[in-house]
Amino acid sequence: MEDDKNQERFKTIEKKLSMLVTLAIVQSVALAVLVVCLVVQQFMPSTLTLLLFLAGVIGFLYFFRAQVPGWIGNISRYVFAQMFAAQKSNSMKDIR
Repeated sequence: MEDDKNQERFKTIEKKLSMLVTLAIVQSVALAVLVVCLVVQQFMPSTLTLLLFLAGVIGFLYFFRAQVPGWIGNISRYVFAQMFAAQKSNSMKDIR
């Protein structure tokens, strides 16, 4: 009997938590869209300029679609290598 009550509590807590996570994701996406819109309004005042820029980016990604995953992999490996190198040098300073 008590296990049923605990299971019901866990289910309600799970539902509330999933709702909170969903709201946080929606809020983050909305905030990101607002920031992008504000930046676009500051630096690209014309809609035509924005459309031409998007067309250029889409064209670039289409023509170089085979190389883009390799570039992303190289960049991520470089960033993580730099982060780990910085952590190692910081940890070496603590030892001395």
